[in-house]
Amino acid sequence: MRFSSIAGAALLSAGLLFSCSEQRNDATVRQIADVNHVTGIAADGNTVYCATQGGLVVWDLSSRQYTILSTANGLPSNDLRDVVIDGGGALWVATKLGVALREGSGWKVFDSSDGLPADEVTDLSVDIEGAAWASTTGGVVSLKGGKPGFLDDSSGPGSRAINVVYFDSGKNMWVGTTENGIYVNLQGNWRNLTTRNGLLLNKANTVAQNWDNSIWVGSSVGVNRWDGAGFQTVGVKKHMGTFDVRKIIPTRERLWFFSATGVHVMKGSTWDHYTEREGLVSDAVNTGLVISDERVFAGTINGMSLIENGTVINYVVPNTPFGKDFITLAVDRNNRLYAGTRESGLNVLDSGYWALLPGQNANSLETVQSIVFAPDGATVFNTSSGVAFLRGLDWKTATRSNGIAGDDVRCGVYDRQGRYWVGTSTGVSCLTGSAWSRYRGVHGLPSEDIRACALDSTGTVWFGTAAGIVSFADNRLNNWSASAGAENTEILSVAVSGNRVYFGTGDGKLIEYDGSSWKSSGKAASGITAILPDSSGGLWLGTDNDGVLRVGGAKYTMADGLPSNRVRALAFHDGKLVAGCYGGIGIIDLDAGE
Repeated sequence: MRFSSIAGAALLSAGLLFSCSEQRNDATVRQIADVNHVTGIAADGNTVYCATQGGLVVWDLSSRQYTILSTANGLPSNDLRDVVIDGGGALWVATKLGVALREGSGWKVFDSSDGLPADEVTDLSVDIEGAAWASTTGGVVSLKGGKPGFLDDSSGPGSRAINVVYFDSGKNMWVGTTENGIYVNLQGNWRNLTTRNGLLLNKANTVAQNWDNSIWVGSSVGVNRWDGAGFQTVGVKKHMGTFDVRKIIPTRERLWFFSATGVHVMKGSTWDHYTEREGLVSDAVNTGLVISDERVFAGTINGMSLIENGTVINYVVPNTPFGKDFITLAVDRNNRLYAGTRESGLNVLDSGYWALLPGQNANSLETVQSIVFAPDGATVFNTSSGVAFLRGLDWKTATRSNGIAGDDVRCGVYDRQGRYWVGTSTGVSCLTGSAWSRYRGVHGLPSEDIRACALDSTGTVWFGTAAGIVSFADNRLNNWSASAGAENTEILSVAVSGNRVYFGTGDGKLIEYDGSSWKSSGKAASGITAILPDSSGGLWLGTDNDGVLRVGGAKYTMADGLPSNRVRALAFHDGKLVAGCYGGIGIIDLDAGE
């Protein structure tokens, strides 16, 4: 286990091209994350804790004030999955990188080095005696006494990926897995219940016991009821408009369903509904907490709603971006900051306010991997589903059906002739006029898996691939992998500074080309995922697991306030260094220490 709280400055270790004297980081780091995507709720009177994709939000319902606790305060990750208060009043938080126990102003963190079967914790529950339990991607763990204990019964769920653990009134344990159905310990004996026993799906999102002692199971394809003999299907779609049930919570008279279409409550044959029409902050409900039938909390993708005596009150943290995995950053001519995420859409910061930029359709900008501003004023979005060109209010898209090598487009660049080059997961393509040409392995690419590209000062277009480096000049492909010492080397990033081209590798080396010769550094850190030149000629690097570092200078990590050490993108905006990370955005004010 490890104890963590707000940490001080980090130091950069020495290493060839990256060697530097130890120095204190004087810059301040501010986090911006999606704290409205709620994944778990716990309450202690008028204090309500929301686990979110951007940290832990602590709400004071009386004053409607909130506090955000994140990796800057010692949590191991901002990607939280659940939160519970155990029978002794201790606060537990499930994260992607372990489980955290609140102790004073800090956290005691348990991960795989402390007995967890896996670092990724998916759910928390409390048993009849008040002890906390954790579901992980590697099995079930008891947290009784503040110490992880793996549930290693040979007949039980073992090391399988677990979604939920539930304890019924008879102290029987129900364990819902991701693909192996449900394991239940009935009076000391384990049974494995699957679709063979009537389950709609071998994946359980939620398990609950109703007042008649029947067990209800919810999944993305519907609801089952277990009566001791087998599972029966409950027809809920006609009442809720969806099969997708994320949480079921019973009271003495009602069953509360938290679903993809809102909150729905069943009393006998009567149904009531709480959706956006009734004031719910969003119909996309992930989780819930029922204090009583008169006091119910719903956690949605856009904030928390309190349903109190039939009235809905919403709690939202203002002006935050959407998404948890920020993979690209770009600044346009109007000083707007674009932040693209994996699977959560494209955010735009304009005049201090965040908004989600809609594409041509609901999914077109779901995963934006890079952004290019065209010479004619167009904005080009390279996405996992093709290229989207935005000119004014007009959208045009290009996919494999139009002639691109593949739909998974990672990078793009305009050359001096106005041609648009893209790198995809299945080769390189070039748009000349309205026609695309393609380059594949048979044309000399060391790998068709393209990761990054750039245009240098001579007009040459460079591509980093999963197995080396290539360039295009005068329509001729040149494979530089051997010359650069990068044969079979994964190239994750490319950038140009002056007359030099830099390549970041998957094993943490920085390769430099000055137009006539190649140089390679020793290993600087984990993989170099982003390279950003600054105005003084220096280089900033985003790394796969070591934060942000400046070549020959400072280093910034979670210890300094970054959302995580997994940095995917870098940009300068309003004089500050912006880092796109897993878990949010870090804004580094480099002048704060002056």
